[in-house]
Amino acid sequence: MKHYTKEWQGLLSQMDVSQGLRVIEDKEYSDQDVLDYIQALEDERVIEDREVFDTMPNLDFEINLINEMYDSSEISLEEKDMYLNQVKRQYDQDMMDYLGRGEFDEELSRQYFREDYNLMLDAVDEFYPSFVLDAVRVEFLALFTVPKSVYKELQKRDAELEEQMELLNHKAGEELAAQDIPMELYESFDFHDAIVVDAFVDDPDFIMLMHTDDQEDVKVIFKDAKIIEDELEYEDDVYFIYRELYRLENNNYEVHMMLSEGEDYRYLTIECSDVVIDKEETA
Repeated sequence: MKHYTKEWQGLLSQMDVSQGLRVIEDKEYSDQDVLDYIQALEDERVIEDREVFDTMPNLDFEINLINEMYDSSEISLEEKDMYLNQVKRQYDQDMMDYLGRGEFDEELSRQYFREDYNLMLDAVDEFYPSFVLDAVRVEFLALFTVPKSVYKELQKRDAELEEQMELLNHKAGEELAAQDIPMELYESFDFHDAIVVDAFVDDPDFIMLMHTDDQEDVKVIFKDAKIIEDELEYEDDVYFIYRELYRLENNNYEVHMMLSEGEDYRYLTIECSDVVIDKEETA
């Protein structure tokens, strides 16, 4: 990868950390203060869960969305009728569940809160930058809460990262747009989050078999392939993340791919004379 690299992916994962955080005053908090705060948020969770539990199913949003899609010609009349029937059947089931729901289980709500909290206690190192970990008690971080001064620093950092990302995307966009790549190939060669079912050499070609989130089986044939770089170990599940397509002076394609394997990102780069993509929907 030349632009959308592992470093780019790392930058992407660090962005917008300040979004959705609770903000508290800058002061010394005792152990009892922390316990009281945890209890207050647990009580808040119970109230929210109770409100959801007591909210009657409503069709209006789904019906309005389907009508808007039809009015803007995104779907046909037949598709509109099909979607309306689907949401109405789901509404009937949801209403039956609502009417037979029994009593709200407050203890279960509190249990879920504690489980979420304990999971986050073990994950704060993955979520927050080091300066936040050094400055804020882990109990607050597990509840997505930071003091006001730390929040301001996070906002500043988020703005700086956003500027870096905009510059990177602009540079990448200009270079990639200048490549002599057929639009049909560029648009069809996009398999974000598809799982790689198999990848193998079928001399002189290289073949990748993938299954997408849209329930499509995809076969990608790199004709007359030459493997430039292959970091994959094929020991864990492999997922397609991103691609860059370049046209070489000999009129071949150079296809750069970034994939995830386990907890790591891997590169796969192939030079080929052509890329053939076969897609087949599965049930």
